[in-house]
Amino acid sequence: MPAVDPGTFTRRPEGLGNRHWQLAEGMLSEDECLAIRLLAAGQLTPSQAIDPASGAGLRLPIRTSDDATLDPLIEDLALVLLRTRLCALADTPPENAEPLVVLRYRPGQEYRLHRDTLPPSLLADPEQGRGGQRVATVVAYLNAVTEGGETAFPRRGLRITPVPGAALAFRNLTGDGSIDEDSLHAGLPVLRGEKWIATFWLRQRPLRAF
Repeated sequence: MPAVDPGTFTRRPEGLGNRHWQLAEGMLSEDECLAIRLLAAGQLTPSQAIDPASGAGLRLPIRTSDDATLDPLIEDLALVLLRTRLCALADTPPENAEPLVVLRYRPGQEYRLHRDTLPPSLLADPEQGRGGQRVATVVAYLNAVTEGGETAFPRRGLRITPVPGAALAFRNLTGDGSIDEDSLHAGLPVLRGEKWIATFWLRQRPLRAF
């Protein structure tokens, strides 16, 4: 596959600040956005949040969206190319990516302030923790939201408005492996319409061989 140069389509709005925090427009075509939404639509279930104590996924008020996980075994060539492109934006090998998660937010649904890092209880699990901590997150926006639904980073005073085809990459860890405090973020409530996003969480070490 050809090398991906995210610098050709990346812009850095005020507040992103360094190469590990990137917002790129035109990362996905209109057809790609539609295809991912259609692929996930029939598999949506209520989203769960990770319980810090047990590492178990639970339905909690902090996260009220619906989501679908696209297992790597059903990835077609288009999804493999998309994974390669989005991981390049985050400067992380595609082998380090968890399965793609597609989320739908309807009016009133949100994901309150949180970080994407995994709790020690889950990292200690031989299977769940084998890739290490989530070093970075990539969020791809799949549709235009009529009102609301911004991605907010309060420590940076930053709000990202969903733009179809755009992708946001940010770091959850600093260079020394500690938690990046600026990664605290929220998916603000959708006020009108729906919000569809696709998310890759990227680990410190490979999770897959392909």
